[in-house]
Amino acid sequence: MRLTDTRLLLLSSTALAIASTAALAQERHAYFGQTHQHTSWSMDAYIIGNTVTGPAEAYQYSMGEVIKNPAGYDVQIKTPLDF
Repeated sequence: MRLTDTRLLLLSSTALAIASTAALAQERHAYFGQTHQHTSWSMDAYIIGNTVTGPAEAYQYSMGEVIKNPAGYDVQIKTPLDF
C-alpha cells in the first residue's frame, strides 16, 4: 500500500467515524417522568388493596388521563410522561 493510499484510507475512516458520531448524537433524546407504578398485578399493591388498577389504567394515568383510584376517587398526574 502506498503512502497516499494509507492517508486516503485514514481520512475516509475518520470522516466516516465523524459522520457516525454526528448521526448518533442527533438520535439522543432525554425523557422525563416517574415510571415506577404499582398495579393490581404487583403483589405488594394487591396486598394493600389495589385489586382494581391494572396496567391499562397505569398507562392512562401516565399519559395524563383521569383514572379511578382504588379507593374510589379520581386521580390525574400533574405532568404526564413525555414518551
